Amino acid sequence: YLFSGFESATYVRDDGRKLTIRLARFQDASGSYGAYTFYREPQMLDEKIGDQGSSLNNRVLFYRGSSLVDAVFEKLTVMSAAELRELATLLPIPAGNAARLPILPGYLPKQRAIKNSEHYIVGPAGLSHMGAPLPADMVDFKSGAEVVLGKYSTSAGESTLMLIEYPTPQIATDRLRQIDAAHPQTSQQTGVATLVDS
Repeated sequence: YLFSGFESATYVRDDGRKLTIRLARFQDASGSYGAYTFYREPQMLDEKIGDQGSSLNNRVLFYRGSSLVDAVFEKLTVMSAAELRELATLLPIPAGNAARLPILPGYLPKQRAIKNSEHYIVGPAGLSHMGAPLPADMVDFKSGAEVVLGKYSTSAGESTLMLIEYPTPQIATDRLRQIDAAHPQTSQQTGVATLVDS
């Protein structure tokens, strides 16, 4: 995700309550968004903090611009979310193209999607942790691939949809041939479908 730095601090209120904040910086907003989807847990609830946020019990995770914040409160209060919203307004926003989010996640269908199951991935390490239908060597991140995964409820159970985007139609066509060769469509059990959009 083009990680560029990390800071961590623990704050203590006058009454002794603690707040631990970890902040990861990335070279662009796509990196912070990708890391957010990587660390967000399925059972988290949506929060209006930063550009996108989630919470579970005393933990709040959000990203703003090119920063990802993971905050753990010793005890939540009604002011906890407001304090993090204020912190989010102080985080820098990258300029130009670095502020743009990836468009690939927008292609995931919304119908029957399992909450918090989408993951935006730009490298082999992230893909290997997500249980993707294709291995990283077949995706070939060195060619500039981006991946988004989403889980869906279907009549046959839970299914995973994997979309891969390449910088050019030529690269996508070449990768498609290799994927088709590795997963011949002779069996209905393969679960691999391919599409190239020029």
